Amino acid sequence: MRVNAPRAELLREHGLAADAPTVALLPGSRPNELRRIIPGMAASLPLIRARVPGVQFLVAAAPNLADELFAPLLSVLVRERTDDVLAASDVVITASGTATVQAAIHERPMVVVYRLSPLTYLIGKPFVRVDTYAMANLVAGRAWCRS
Repeated sequence: MRVNAPRAELLREHGLAADAPTVALLPGSRPNELRRIIPGMAASLPLIRARVPGVQFLVAAAPNLADELFAPLLSVLVRERTDDVLAASDVVITASGTATVQAAIHERPMVVVYRLSPLTYLIGKPFVRVDTYAMANLVAGRAWCRS
């Protein structure tokens, strides 16, 4: 874990309030998964805003991905500084994958999301039985963790 900027500094750098509730959005690192995950993630943001006054969102964007992929999130985009984004957040909404381990290292509570292509879902559903979706849970050997 390499944090280059403290919470207040990173938030101020992007025009956000240091004392406001902050949600990190980590939608993935591949264009095809972003196209599937971002619409659902974007649909959740107004619901969160309605329940959490003053909430702000930071998107940790993987390198080499077009800005347009992230446009539906209407949030501050931060490139190549995922550790800083996680350190500045209070909670994380993340795609299932290695980002869950990164969020766990930062000890951030997280909501893990993923959406398969319809064909992959139809082919895999009869064969796959899992009780955890997050890599952090697989590493921990249990479905949830308590601090």
